Amino acid sequence: MKELETPITTQEALDEIIGERLKRDRETQAKKYADYDSVKSELATSKETIANLTKSINDNKEKYANYDSTLKELQDKVAKYETDSVKTRIALETGLPYGMAGRLAGTTEDEIKKDAESLKAMMGGQTKQNRAPGKTSNDDIGTDSRNAQFKELLNNLKF
Repeated sequence: MKELETPITTQEALDEIIGERLKRDRETQAKKYADYDSVKSELATSKETIANLTKSINDNKEKYANYDSTLKELQDKVAKYETDSVKTRIALETGLPYGMAGRLAGTTEDEIKKDAESLKAMMGGQTKQNRAPGKTSNDDIGTDSRNAQFKELLNNLKF
């Protein structure tokens, strides 16, 4: 601390020295906290943004809560439809009745083909009643094969 050139003898002299010191301190503090208002407004803006984002997150959680289970359910349905389509195609290719396609077992196309062949062997081959609708055999093809196909279709209809 700097030594005073003159001793402080009056209250006014003391007040003047302290006043100068306080003035310097206030200026330092003012410089230090000059951006207080802008920081305060940025904080308010940030809090508002956080509140909006939190609300948006919660809304999306509610909206998509069942998304994963619905997606899984739809994927399972698609897989079942694909498997059923393969079973139907294989049943028709091997000459099994259309109604027997659902009874075929297996998860891969090769397994389903093997099952279809074994089922066809158990049934003793293809007969006229167990063919797929609209499919004709060589014996049915005569002079009027179109009429024969329609007759077969009508015979296979069940009311």
